Amino acid sequence: MSAALLSSVPWRALIIGGAVWLPAYICRQPVLLLLTSKALDKAHSEHIPAIMAVLQPGRTSTSPETDTPAEPR
Repeated sequence: MSAALLSSVPWRALIIGGAVWLPAYICRQPVLLLLTSKALDKAHSEHIPAIMAVLQPGRTSTSPETDTPAEPR
């Protein structure tokens, strides 16, 4: 953060913010996995590839259900 922003923030707020930020940063992955498992449990089978695409962008499904045949040349 810039010094201009920090100069107007009380020192107690910086300490509390740092104390809250660090556990939130560390615990984000388990919380995301918990929410993901709940979403996958409730999702219909046609929605699962979309959920996984959001969680792991750039990866494609290897499921034969979603594979499209290659066009003949």
